[in-house]
Amino acid sequence: MSNSKKLRVGIVSNCPVGGKTGLARNMKEITKLLYKSGKYELFFLAQQMQDNDPHFKMLPFKCEGVFKNFDQQRFQQDPGYQRYVSYGNSAVETFVIDNKLDCLICSDDAWAYDTATYINSDWYKHLKKNFLPIITADSEPLLSQIVEWAEKCENMRFWSSFAPRILKNKDLEKYKHCDIIYGAMNIDAFKPLPEEERKLWRKKFNIKDDEKIIIYLGRNQLRKIFASHIEGLALFKKKYPDKKIRLLFHCSWAEPGGWPLNQIREQNGLNKEDILTTYYCAKCTDWCVQPYEGEDLECPVCKQKSKKTAGVGSTITEEDLNKIYNIADGSASIFTSGAFEFTNAESMLAGVPLAVPNYVCGEDFLASGVVYEIKGNYTWEHGTGFRKFVPDINSVSDFFNYICNLTDREKQKISIKGRKFAIDNFDAKNVVKKYEKFLDNCKPIDWDAYHAKKKELKNVQAQVEDKQTDEEFILECYTKILNNPEVKDNDPNGYNHWLNFLKQPKDKRQLKNEMVNIFRGAALQHNQKVQPPTTLEDLLIKNNKKQLLLVCPESAGDLFYISSILDSLRQSYNKKDWNIYLACKRDFFDLFDLNPNIDKILEYHSIMESEISMTGMGENKGIFDAFVHATVQSQRVLNYLTNNNINIKLT
Repeated sequence: MSNSKKLRVGIVSNCPVGGKTGLARNMKEITKLLYKSGKYELFFLAQQMQDNDPHFKMLPFKCEGVFKNFDQQRFQQDPGYQRYVSYGNSAVETFVIDNKLDCLICSDDAWAYDTATYINSDWYKHLKKNFLPIITADSEPLLSQIVEWAEKCENMRFWSSFAPRILKNKDLEKYKHCDIIYGAMNIDAFKPLPEEERKLWRKKFNIKDDEKIIIYLGRNQLRKIFASHIEGLALFKKKYPDKKIRLLFHCSWAEPGGWPLNQIREQNGLNKEDILTTYYCAKCTDWCVQPYEGEDLECPVCKQKSKKTAGVGSTITEEDLNKIYNIADGSASIFTSGAFEFTNAESMLAGVPLAVPNYVCGEDFLASGVVYEIKGNYTWEHGTGFRKFVPDINSVSDFFNYICNLTDREKQKISIKGRKFAIDNFDAKNVVKKYEKFLDNCKPIDWDAYHAKKKELKNVQAQVEDKQTDEEFILECYTKILNNPEVKDNDPNGYNHWLNFLKQPKDKRQLKNEMVNIFRGAALQHNQKVQPPTTLEDLLIKNNKKQLLLVCPESAGDLFYISSILDSLRQSYNKKDWNIYLACKRDFFDLFDLNPNIDKILEYHSIMESEISMTGMGENKGIFDAFVHATVQSQRVLNYLTNNNINIKLT
């Protein structure tokens, strides 16, 4: 790549500013470092955001929203289409082409990206060597979309190691290209505080020195099992009545569809003071840690009723979040499934002993050698069939006891080793090197060549030979009609579709006719989009032969009888000197697709029934040299005249 031109890099994910999702936080760190490198020109397509979002002005590179190029009425009525649009599928083609991107990076769950929109599209095929998907697989078995992308994307990456491990165990050769890119962290934001400062923050929130605090930080979703902490604490208090443990939930207790935490606390016989939570003020941004008292409380600082439990929309900074981690003595990250879980890395960076299940992303953290394993079993999720972790509450209680018995010296060893592991694997400066390694091996994309090929007309009426094998016939259709002889490489999915199509228990000739008709229809749609015909003459074969028009609009019976005269017609109007056209309604094209006596089939228009219009009169020569209306022959309807050229406009 020339040093004079920066690589144009596009990214589709959560916006790097304005949100606290794991995807957004990852992109905040990655885009900051990519931009700072000075090597790339960045473009961002922000999921679930409008084009005029004020957050975009905070970014030093171009950022677009996804709500464009979509059907407004369908969006109002179809939840599936709403998701399709919200994740950028309707906007990505123009985003890539209009910005003339050299590379495209996508980071989200597999279901966020529509396979047909990406993998089966022409723009993707033009860009595919420079396409980097980083998918957040979080459960076994892997989604079919993940497997399909892994097969077809040569730069496939995942947020944790279990997904590529499963794929490689299945077929090492097929999936050897699959690898990991972890979520990126700002390691400077999370670190152990001096003990004196830590004690001051605990004292501020009425936490006693002899109390141990177990934190769980995350979105209040059903896959994050907050209830297991409550059950574990209830069991712990029965087993060890003399030891003092309290929970700290940093989440929104009012999350729609989340755990009813207060109700579960009451059902397990715990006091309100047994579970702390983080509050923030949406007006003045003050924050505190206290027992749960409800939502929209009066803020003691600004006196507004804007004090809420901290969800993804909180104003709490990473610096303050680090203080909240340091209040804790242990961190229990217990989930049914998970792709990365930022709280795991944050806990290790802050020096807080961590516990996780030995499942999906938990495997990567347990590999550090200093993370406690939450034991459990598995169940199968209704509907999806996903394998989900179910924690053993005894193991949760045992972790709480482990934290109570941990000496300062042991905790320090865990903190030092755990923090080093987190820095080595999750420091944004280390993670971004994997992005740069990919980008620096990418060659610029020639979009002029793409546009030239898109404008290339397909051969709608190309003569297709009836080859001996299905494979040869499919290649014949792709090569002759769609100008795509490399279909096995650039559209293997389409090629395999037609292999299966021809294996149906039907008459083989009928199947081939249907297939050719579909190919011709696709070619015609392409041509009309690229270069809409304005005259009938535009549709004719451009050579030096004379032109004969045979008109038979319908029906199947008439056309069947017509087929019986085609051999003799061709003998009279030989292939060396004449092009023979059949004009009929589109529904009957497939009856003549493989007929060697017809050079091209034209879609019937009523004006074609007029021989004078088709062949002309006197000095006005028409576009055809000979004309036969096969179903009409009388003195009332003329059917034997010949004359000169008239430019026929299609209606």
